[in-house]
Amino acid sequence: MSDIKPINVAILRFDNGHVPYIANSLKADPLFNIVAVSFSAGNPVQIGRHSFKDLPFYYDDEQLLNEHPEVELAVCGGTNRMHLNQFRLCAER
Repeated sequence: MSDIKPINVAILRFDNGHVPYIANSLKADPLFNIVAVSFSAGNPVQIGRHSFKDLPFYYDDEQLLNEHPEVELAVCGGTNRMHLNQFRLCAER
């Protein structure tokens, strides 16, 4: 398994209640490499709460993706209202 390259992951928002569990699972799995995360403005407590202090973080999904072209997989974790826009943004890339 050591010859398998980890998949570079971006986590787009922590607004959905399922995302912290998904993020922690990805972080614990050597097949995934979380390269950056985004948060909704006004929600910076998520950074410390979910132990992602060592990663670049953003308040804008598009900026995150622009600055991290190495992203191969994105977790779309915005509110239900945001999902369609997040999926479109990712699909365009």
